[in-house]
Amino acid sequence: MTKKNTALLMSVALMASCSNKQTYSDIIPVNEATKVQINLSDYVSSLEYIPLETTDECLIDRNPSFYVLDDYIIVSTSQQCFLFNRNGKFIREIGRVGRGPDEYRFAGRGEVIDEQNKTVLMQGWDKWLEYSFNGMVIRTYPIVPQTTSTTYVSDGVLVQGVYNFSGNAVNQLVFTNQEGIFDSIPNHQFFTPFDLSAFGGMGVEFNFYRYRDGLYYKNLYNDTIFQIKDRQLHSTRIFDMGRYHLPRAVMANMNTFRQETMKYNMTQNILEADPFLLFSIFSERGDSAYIFDKHKNQVFVMQKEQGLKGFFNDIDGGMPFWPAHINRKQELVSFLYPFEMIEMLTREYFDRKNIRDEAANLRLKELIRRLNEEDNPVVVIGRLK
Repeated sequence: MTKKNTALLMSVALMASCSNKQTYSDIIPVNEATKVQINLSDYVSSLEYIPLETTDECLIDRNPSFYVLDDYIIVSTSQQCFLFNRNGKFIREIGRVGRGPDEYRFAGRGEVIDEQNKTVLMQGWDKWLEYSFNGMVIRTYPIVPQTTSTTYVSDGVLVQGVYNFSGNAVNQLVFTNQEGIFDSIPNHQFFTPFDLSAFGGMGVEFNFYRYRDGLYYKNLYNDTIFQIKDRQLHSTRIFDMGRYHLPRAVMANMNTFRQETMKYNMTQNILEADPFLLFSIFSERGDSAYIFDKHKNQVFVMQKEQGLKGFFNDIDGGMPFWPAHINRKQELVSFLYPFEMIEMLTREYFDRKNIRDEAANLRLKELIRRLNEEDNPVVVIGRLK
């Protein structure tokens, strides 16, 4: 990396942070990434498939998110939150959408699940509702205007991203408890809007994820991953995008920003485990899956298989594997729709694969024979070596 690029990256990260004292522990050289086939067996020892029970009580809607905990599986859509055991047996619905007492407007998504305390956060009509896994509301929080992308910091404490519609938002993140906002992190991404009387700026750029006991945050429009610790941002890694780095000058004016943003690389869906950091980059050049191997200190772009991104499944010969969630035990969690498995995983497909675990392949084939196209999705858990 040139001295010029390093200085630029550190400058961008400094402007995005809330502290003048930053330590840059690692740079992710995205600009040096090579496209290769990444075998699942390089990192994963085994896969477990868990078909979720399918009944009229628990038919899973579109665009679900899946979270595997120590003893449970939670499935969340915009209007549902279902609790299953680790064998896929349906237990109960958590809460219910509606306007009645203790009913929610939108179900919790992803990071709004507290694995340790076994609670789920959902947005009500005038407050946040915190449910225990038995379906009871145990706590409420005020809804802060102009905020989005909520997650837990700790028991009873939330952090939320602040919409920057007009380009002059004071804060980028706020910390709230049952009484309301009690702390914040200032915003450093200002811009000139199209029209001072109109909205149309930033609001969906907040990416939170957990790794081990830490909570991490990256804004879509900067290059730095921060750990949120003691209600402050501590930089941990920087993405070196090279010539596809989003210049601050482009962000200074919303007209320029909307016209030119897609020329540059923007990261999303960041997940981290001991051996790697996974992320996607989207731009006008497409949407690609990346892996940063921590031990090799190298970045690779994953070759797609039949248009699907992810690890090449050489363990049991199944579909490409790309986790949507990594839990606190560092289990890699994904899911598959039965109709896609039945359609893709044919004899001809398996015959073309170099399969390392024949017994696992036989178990997968037996599962496919038992599936119906209309069944609920199958949760897939990858266990790291």
